[in-house]
Amino acid sequence: MEQLLLLITNNFNFNWMHYLVRNLEDTSDLKPDPPYESWKEFWEDKTQMKADKCSHCKCKENIVGAHVEMAFGDNNYYIIPLCKKCNKFTGDFFVETKLVRTNKK
Repeated sequence: MEQLLLLITNNFNFNWMHYLVRNLEDTSDLKPDPPYESWKEFWEDKTQMKADKCSHCKCKENIVGAHVEMAFGDNNYYIIPLCKKCNKFTGDFFVETKLVRTNKK
């Protein structure tokens, strides 16, 4: 189903896409390379957007740059804006955002 959703959004060239992702575990000690001081700042620079709301629940409280991976068919790691509550989810969940790939895991 997520592949169909991605196909539809890609065909219409939307800025925001829907993805089924899962949080990566044990990433809180990882730091982005300079000049970035946080993963949130890294995401904002790469997307040229403000990370002012959670990509899952849309709240505007305690937003961080979270490490996620796609739930199916992708072995890459990404940074997205999530609130601290959603950053603790253990299962798969949908987000609406731009994914920024990172090699840090």
